[in-house]
Amino acid sequence: MKSVIKLLTLACAAALVSCSKEYQPTIDLGPNTLRGFMTADLGNGDQFVSHERFAKKTYIEDQGITTLQIGATEHSYNKNPKVFRSISLNVGVYEGPKTYSLEYGNGGVLVKQYEHETQTFMNKQFEPDSHITIDSDSDGKITGSFYFIATRQANNQTEEIYVSEGKFEAHE
Repeated sequence: MKSVIKLLTLACAAALVSCSKEYQPTIDLGPNTLRGFMTADLGNGDQFVSHERFAKKTYIEDQGITTLQIGATEHSYNKNPKVFRSISLNVGVYEGPKTYSLEYGNGGVLVKQYEHETQTFMNKQFEPDSHITIDSDSDGKITGSFYFIATRQANNQTEEIYVSEGKFEAHE
């Protein structure tokens, strides 16, 4: 019986020592997508106001270029995961803060997701005023503005949405 008590005492002491070590998390949770903002006017009083957003720079070693993706999602008022809107911006060859015209690998996409339908609008190529402007890129925070005409073909007709007054602050 004394050996069982000694064994239990040693086990408890070992457990206390091992529990007193500082916790070191090993899971990378990625960037906090709740930081920052993205807003845009979609016409007729329809405002896009994001709930989540991100920025990601990717270096493509064999081509020696860096790309930039900025995205944001606006959830439905009742948080239905099947209903949301998103705006994605892409700079094919990112060279730091400046204005990028939406042509040759640069683009904007507006997605409207409904219960049973997805509407995808791509930026109209070579529109003279369409742009993504990066105002600053520092310490993982990227700020800027954008404008583009988003189009889609549906039922043999072209639908256009002017995505204007776009502004963002996104974090890597």
